[in-house]
Amino acid sequence: MLVHIALKKGEERERCNRVGDCVHRAVDAALDLAGEAYYQIVTDQALDLTARPPRSTAEQTEVAVIVLIYPRVRYGDRKKRTLFGRIGESLEVELQVRRTDIVVGVIGPRDDSWFCGGDQMKLEQMMAGQLP
Repeated sequence: MLVHIALKKGEERERCNRVGDCVHRAVDAALDLAGEAYYQIVTDQALDLTARPPRSTAEQTEVAVIVLIYPRVRYGDRKKRTLFGRIGESLEVELQVRRTDIVVGVIGPRDDSWFCGGDQMKLEQMMAGQLP
């Protein structure tokens, strides 16, 4: 599995490491990697890292963290929702990153990709918490 984390340019190295650790723990807890190879890269992006909703009339939001996950195997919808919730909760609790400032994408085969970010993260978090 490859995980790419994009942060704002100029973030301190320690904070980058902490974000990487939070995401790794969340991925492992949600997907139970059990020995699967895990590779992670953390990059910094331009200071104007923003998320634009699909509708051009919608307001842009500031983004603090973008996480793109490239799994080698397919995961069901329930695991993906759990993954989004764990990443959001971990970054919010440990690093005070608001869930609306996080964008998460699971990039899989053509019909298996998921995306969650900004205000949608709140909905996914609620749905993940309601699953048995």
